[in-house]
Amino acid sequence: IIHNSSFIISSSPHPMNRLTKFKIDPVAEALLPLGYLLLVLILDFITPKAVLTPLFGIVGLLVFAYCLTPGWMTFWSSVYAVVVTALFISPGIYMFFHKEAPQTDFLTPYARSGTFIAGAALSASLCAALSRARAMNDDFRDMLEKLTLPVITSNHDGRIVFLNRAAMDALGWGGDHHLSISYFDALAPKGVQGELIASYLRRFDQGNAVEMPPLNLECRGRRCLGSTRMMESKSTRLLMTMLDFEGDTISEKRA
Repeated sequence: IIHNSSFIISSSPHPMNRLTKFKIDPVAEALLPLGYLLLVLILDFITPKAVLTPLFGIVGLLVFAYCLTPGWMTFWSSVYAVVVTALFISPGIYMFFHKEAPQTDFLTPYARSGTFIAGAALSASLCAALSRARAMNDDFRDMLEKLTLPVITSNHDGRIVFLNRAAMDALGWGGDHHLSISYFDALAPKGVQGELIASYLRRFDQGNAVEMPPLNLECRGRRCLGSTRMMESKSTRLLMTMLDFEGDTISEKRA
């Protein structure tokens, strides 16, 4: 039903979580980068022997890439780039902050400014990429939520990291249920838990390269088949299980 996927579902233990950016107040989103920039400029002013604004500016932009919307990120990246460029290129501004004349080398200020502008552009691109990834994950999760087929995702250790509403209903779990019960405790038929765990782990070893038969599971006393699919990325591997209660009529095969 669902083939290879590069989407990653957040591993937060709450069943209804969503992979979203670190949310800040809209007013703070507009003013926090300004406050940070002013703080860095003050530090730069009181420590004239060191040029702090470019370094702390790029660090701040990289942090803001994770919590600002792309529009605000582009705006503040441009503002930071203008400020740093003025600091390097304008002799008057440089002398105001550092109490000495800038370097006589013509190219160095422009090279430093160009380096910062490239870093600011990279930060804005990172923010945009993260925003697209979050949107894709939210769309994928919304799709799973709307499926009438129970869907569960779990990690290598059997910890359930997501389940849709149909799966919660099948398991008899409420919306505020804390997922302290493992995949095996929730779905393994009595007496064959060891066999189920072995079959479950083989799917992580073989990935999607080999088509494996559905797992024989038990959900609240009802036999069901669990069709599985690996969801992989560079850092995370999750197993997605789709429960089919029509399999009650199929002759049982141990996992």
